[in-house]
Amino acid sequence: MIDRKKRNEEIMYACADVFYEKGIEKATMRNFSEATGYSPATIYQSFQDKREIVENCLTFSVEKRNELIAEVMEKNKNTPEKIFKSLQRKEKEMMKWTVVIVRIITSPYYRDMHGSLEDVSMNAIEKYNDVFDEELIILFMLYYAALNYYVISGSEDYFRKEEKFIEAEVLKRIK
Repeated sequence: MIDRKKRNEEIMYACADVFYEKGIEKATMRNFSEATGYSPATIYQSFQDKREIVENCLTFSVEKRNELIAEVMEKNKNTPEKIFKSLQRKEKEMMKWTVVIVRIITSPYYRDMHGSLEDVSMNAIEKYNDVFDEELIILFMLYYAALNYYVISGSEDYFRKEEKFIEAEVLKRIK
């Protein structure tokens, strides 16, 4: 028998995939059930309703995105010139978590629960303030902001232009 924590994590991964593919409003408990292989009754044992799933999935997605950023930062903390390239290699996975986050925080479910976007933070980057130069931290934050803009607007051209600018600025500062 699978433990509750593991089951909840499996449900969150599956719900994130459903939100990524369908959006928040179109996602149903049946979709979650099909994606997890668990019955709706089993999902209801862990989560009271769709609003609770949305809330937990936001926290889960932010954690997963931040873990990705933290992993890249930690692996490359002594070689900041590699951070940008590592982030680029993780772009697809970062994009998935960012899409899920943006879909949730722009959905009526989230607005009804919170009213603003203030709870979504950049803790994984900010915790490295004492490791990296402040300008480098700002440039990595700009990269993340450009990625968010790309997700929201669909403007890959803008993102690629910003990406090149930020990469050039990072390289100037680390040489």
